[in-house]
Formats: sequence, structure tokens, C-alpha cells
Amino acid sequence: MDFKDVLWRVMLAGLLAGGLIMLFVGWRMLPPSRMRLVAVEQTAPVSVRREIVTAQQRRGHTHTPTQRVGLNLPGTGPATLSPPLGLWIEDLDALPRGQRIRFLVSPSQSTIYEVTTGDRTLLRYAAAADRQDAGGRARLLVGLVLAAIGAGNLAYLRWKARQDAEGSLV
Repeated sequence: MDFKDVLWRVMLAGLLAGGLIMLFVGWRMLPPSRMRLVAVEQTAPVSVRREIVTAQQRRGHTHTPTQRVGLNLPGTGPATLSPPLGLWIEDLDALPRGQRIRFLVSPSQSTIYEVTTGDRTLLRYAAAADRQDAGGRARLLVGLVLAAIGAGNLAYLRWKARQDAEGSLV
């Protein structure tokens, strides 16, 4: 086996590893079911910070505003969570003092999925879950393609090496 073969195998192994990582990331991005979310009750005012998130894409950089909300999670204490990128919790910082606010959150993802107060819904679970689901499924698909290409080519190289070894024995 020469240097070129070794380099090719290392690149394919990296492709396979990258695909497996993307599968893991995509799986972790998928939204949990509504039953698995943690309910957090707070009273207004809530600490809300606005930030600009910059992401690099094919057509350059995109700048998306997001919110960072300080909440006291049961059992873990203070944490900063955000709605899914691209979604906004309307009027959260304009609620009257003392008004009860209910958040449905995923502490492991640091994501807010639903916000309700009294008779108003400020962020709907369906919209937040759809946004997370689309990103997670896209990463799962990319990971699956990368892993399949890497594994398929590595299997072919192994099969070819066996064929060459059997052919040289005869």
C-alpha cells in the first residue's frame, strides 16, 4: 500500500466520521415532544437581551436578531435560553410587572419552545418545533449522505484489496 492509498483511506474515514458527527448533531437538534419539555413559571419583568447572530452561508454572511432570556430552571437554577433562530418572542419585555409567564423549554438544547401569558401565546410550540425540525432533518440528511459515501468507498477499497490479495496468491 503506497502513500496515495493511505491518504485516500484517511480522507474517506474522515468523511465517514464527519457524516456520523452530522448525524449526531442533527439528531440532537430535533425538537423534543411537548410532553418532555420543562415548564417554567416566572413573573414579569423577565431579563431579555437582544443579540445579533452572524452565520456564514453560501451567499455571504447573514445577521439574524435573537433573544436571550434569563430564566430560573427548576433543579438547575439560572440559565440563559433562546427561541429557535429566526423566531421572536413578541412583547416579552413589554408585559406589565407581576404578570405570570409560562415557558416550555428544553434545558439540554437551551431552547424556548412556547411562551404563554394569561390568554395570549407569545411563541407557539408548533412554530418553534417546525423551525428546529427543519434544521435537524437537514443535518441528518447531510450526515447520512456523507456517512454513506465514506462507508461505501471504504467497503469498496477493502473488497478491492481482498480481490487483489486473492489474485496474487493464485
